Amino acid sequence: MLSAEMTRGEVEAALTAATVAAPADFTGKRFVRPRPLRAHLSGAIFRAARLNKTKLAGARLDRAVLDQAWLLEADLTGASLKGANLFASQMARARLDGADLSGSARCADLTGASLVGASVADREFGAPTSQTNRWA
Repeated sequence: MLSAEMTRGEVEAALTAATVAAPADFTGKRFVRPRPLRAHLSGAIFRAARLNKTKLAGARLDRAVLDQAWLLEADLTGASLKGANLFASQMARARLDGADLSGSARCADLTGASLVGASVADREFGAPTSQTNRWA
């Protein structure tokens, strides 16, 4: 089954119409080479959405549902994903440098992803320390 494509205008209209009780729902949608999307996407539903190579740097995705979403090579630099659901998300080679993933449910495939300075709860990802060879 092919997922429907979303234009930037359709995304903005869905976000404008969204409420706390009825969040924007992009389940199964495919985003094709979108321009940078820095919108307030908190609480939005992206279940099984295709966001490969999407530029979401600095976006607010707090409490967003990204279960089974595809974010291959997506740019989430400095994005806020506090409390987001990332169950079975495909985030291989994604850029999450400086992203805030605190409180998020993480079972994502982060193979080859960059997490320099990303924070998860009270712990931050960073370069291995020379003294302990553990992640700081």
